[in-house]
Amino acid sequence: MEPKNFARIITPGYLVLGILASTASVFAKIEISSPATEKLGGLKLVIDNAIYSFTTDVCSGGVFFKDPVLVEFECIHGYYLARPNGCSMEGSYIAGGSNYACQKSNAPDLIQAFIPVTNPMHPLDHTIALYDEPDTLKNFRRYTVDEIKGSKNEDSYSPVGAIVTNSQKSQKVNIGSLCYEGKTRKAGYAHMGKLRINIKTDDPKNRKITPGCNIDSLIFPWGDESSYNFSPGSTDSELFGREKMAALPKPLELSEAASLKNKFEIWGGLAYCLQANITATADGSFKMEGVQPSIESLKMFCPMSKIVREKRQFQSMFGGRGAPWRSSFHGGQAPMMGGHSPYMGMGGGRWG
Repeated sequence: MEPKNFARIITPGYLVLGILASTASVFAKIEISSPATEKLGGLKLVIDNAIYSFTTDVCSGGVFFKDPVLVEFECIHGYYLARPNGCSMEGSYIAGGSNYACQKSNAPDLIQAFIPVTNPMHPLDHTIALYDEPDTLKNFRRYTVDEIKGSKNEDSYSPVGAIVTNSQKSQKVNIGSLCYEGKTRKAGYAHMGKLRINIKTDDPKNRKITPGCNIDSLIFPWGDESSYNFSPGSTDSELFGREKMAALPKPLELSEAASLKNKFEIWGGLAYCLQANITATADGSFKMEGVQPSIESLKMFCPMSKIVREKRQFQSMFGGRGAPWRSSFHGGQAPMMGGHSPYMGMGGGRWG
């Protein structure tokens, strides 16, 4: 399947001149990242002419904005599930790149959440991420394929979808009910698909068989997946001199009455710094079980939830009667771009 080629690489010189209005001349050199240049995953986002950044040692579960933001550029090291609506898989895509290569979508993206789909210490590795529900990313967990030991790996959940990054040919490995086999694909590309049951049949026309798996094993749908390109490169660090780096509030800065969400606020309250929910297993290893705060607990910030809440507030004020209700997202109060609300036409077709 052809990749979702939504991005193009932008040289830092263009980024500085066009976005930061600087006269500095900076150039980007395109190169493939090697193990020697491996570093923690991270994102640098240009939003309203400012650069907001985080690394995956600080926000191991990604970031969730209280309102969707217009992201002009994404400078990437690792792989991230970009979600226009933080509570929905609709319209989501995988943004992947190395050494903070900067890319810009063909049309500016309004994004609410970026979820890393690789592990912090292995941001560019062959990884499979699983989830039990696509919208809430229930029990979201990530497995670095080279570190999976043995043919059986404990996973007591029921995954429905998966994201594979930088796929390499690999032996079959069982992860709970999933039987996964890596395939050779274009270097760096990411792939997303709905898991399906392995079907045993003698019909030669059936190309959806993974020999060696159990009849009722789940398999990754190679051939029917959505694929996303990768932006290798390097960016001069001078470009990011004024970035606003994510840092969690220190305990002394919080009152005793501070809510759980307040403890994860970053960038002056613009977003939440999500944490991978890690638990210890009986054998002394660790496994990831979703993110904290959970997507469910943040649904009040998602676009549709806000529209419904505004409507109910309006109706309660007028007892269900009065002037026609107009949401601030669609009725003239939403920020306009080129005469159109940024929420019009959001979503569509990159999932499944």
